[in-house]
Amino acid sequence: MGRGLQLPDGVQDLIVYYRRGNPSHGLKRIAALLNEQHLVVVAQKQIRRVLKQAGVLETCDSSFDVEASSVKGSRRFEAWEGRANAEDSISMCV
Repeated sequence: MGRGLQLPDGVQDLIVYYRRGNPSHGLKRIAALLNEQHLVVVAQKQIRRVLKQAGVLETCDSSFDVEASSVKGSRRFEAWEGRANAEDSISMCV
């Protein structure tokens, strides 16, 4: 299908093994494990493809699949609003 070189069966088996053993591990973590423990560099895109072919790919496997529930972004906005209000009150004193 023109997708470049296919990963060896042993590497594909390791990817599926890691995912089944630790379903909470994402693509990045599996790539790190392969690199640390087996000195194999595999792109997250390849890992996604292997997991999809094995039928163990779930919906939330990347940050793009997770709904944004972080308070961090809204807090930054609140801090910026507070700063803007402080600057307005300083300019009114002058």
